[in-house]
Amino acid sequence: MVQKPKPTIAKVPLKPLGPDSTPYEKNLDEMRECASAVGNLCFAWAALEHMLDKLISSMLEVSDERRADTILANMNQREKFRTALHLGFLRRLSDEWFDALKWCIDQTNHKLRERRNRIVHGLWHVSSTGILLIKAVTGIERPQEGDPLYFTSEESPVSKDNVQELTKEVQHMIIRLDALWRAGAAREDWKTSLSEQGLLPPRKAG
Repeated sequence: MVQKPKPTIAKVPLKPLGPDSTPYEKNLDEMRECASAVGNLCFAWAALEHMLDKLISSMLEVSDERRADTILANMNQREKFRTALHLGFLRRLSDEWFDALKWCIDQTNHKLRERRNRIVHGLWHVSSTGILLIKAVTGIERPQEGDPLYFTSEESPVSKDNVQELTKEVQHMIIRLDALWRAGAAREDWKTSLSEQGLLPPRKAG
């Protein structure tokens, strides 16, 4: 039997940055750091989803964990947010506990998730002038003078710091949800725990 030769992969050495590096090369190096930061964001988001599953599972009060796992495995992310909110209302430890849970879910579902999706699923573009995140979207601009302009994308500058800041916010949300879960599972003082870390959700107005 004749063995086929193994394919070889050419390894192109990365050019070290120096004083003569072009703006594009510098931005390309920054893009590599952004890619690593996006990976960390994905890890953090997976941990957040796991924490949400854990919270829902505890509120379901199902003796067989496989049943809860089966239910959760067949729910999409938005359904999990709605389920956590509704079960949280039915199983609320107090009105203040539920208000904190509702704030966490609202922030995660409507703000963090949108920013995460744009970073993870958006189109990244590197040029000599910087790094852009491009989102496919349609709309009409109506300038004060001239004809309306139709557009099919939005461009915004992005950096490693932007991604790392979002990752930090996601990690903080995990801590909040964990404290709310522990309040029911282990009867721990969630308010004191979050207050000491500076992560207590804002109180409901009125």
